[in-house]
Amino acid sequence: MIIFTSPAVIIISALIIILDIAKEFTDGILGKILAVVNICLHISLIFPLMLVKAPIAEAVLVYMCSTFVYTASYLLFSVVFSKEAERGGER
Repeated sequence: MIIFTSPAVIIISALIIILDIAKEFTDGILGKILAVVNICLHISLIFPLMLVKAPIAEAVLVYMCSTFVYTASYLLFSVVFSKEAERGGER
């Protein structure tokens, strides 16, 4: 896998995944700022991928991993916090 040979691709991918999860912990303006920064990182990831001449399958794999983490973290947090809200409503 060519994507693992470039430190820039690894660092940007890790930052994207961290921001996908961190966005779920924050609300308000900070959450919006993290979302915008995450979108900018997604766009800037294209250039290191092109520099290492990564195949399109690997580039799509990186973006799909980000989509999976974003969706899984959203689902996990919405289920956890909705159950806590239901418990709080019962009291």
